[in-house]
Amino acid sequence: MSFEDNHGEKGSTILRRLDPRIKLLGVVTFSVVVATAQDISPLVFAVVLASIATIMSGISVRTLLGRVAAANCFVALFWVFLPLTIAGNSLFSIGPFEVSREGLWYAGMLTLRSNAIILAMIAFMAVTPVTSTVHALTRLKVPDELVCLFFFTYRYSHEIVKEYTRLHNSMKIRCFVPRSNIHTYRSYAYLVGVLLANSYERGQRLQAAMLCRGFTGKIPHLDTLRIGYGDIGAATVITFILTGMVMLNGG
Repeated sequence: MSFEDNHGEKGSTILRRLDPRIKLLGVVTFSVVVATAQDISPLVFAVVLASIATIMSGISVRTLLGRVAAANCFVALFWVFLPLTIAGNSLFSIGPFEVSREGLWYAGMLTLRSNAIILAMIAFMAVTPVTSTVHALTRLKVPDELVCLFFFTYRYSHEIVKEYTRLHNSMKIRCFVPRSNIHTYRSYAYLVGVLLANSYERGQRLQAAMLCRGFTGKIPHLDTLRIGYGDIGAATVITFILTGMVMLNGG
């Protein structure tokens, strides 16, 4: 299952045709460069670049806005706490609290960093099925234990959500109404306990089924990966772009 499978994205773009190893290394290196950037110039450039990549991925605007908005709900907390907690030049006061210029600066920098990485990851997921990502991780010599952990976490997180929804709906059918009381807290504790127990039992059944089918701890792949001239050209362009971002940062 891939991001595109979930949202019905179709079509073939340049990003979709690239070798998944090139895309994976590119997005990881891009994220590291963005996370370590200390100047605003490379961060603005990174946001623009990630936005272009997201547009090139062919993802729908509705899906993109939904993903970005959900992630920025957490980012919004930076603007609430950092201006009030980081010492510096005071701009104005809100009751006993002072809003500092440095706090606003850090909040803005973290917002640019976060959105650049979020957009890059969305673009990567939109053009790379999870099976291709797993194949790329294997070919890049990532330990098999980590590859299996990534794949099965992705695959069965959806099943856990379905199980939670089923259990929660069964509580609603029995006229459960959440309130701030002991009964509600106890009910949600039981819900979490049953969810963990069911997940453990499902994991045991899955392990037994896979062992019966000869699973040896490695995820098999039927296709092969070959780097072509287009992939080499894309890797060269990505290298120049990341080098330019480092230079903009004064590195």
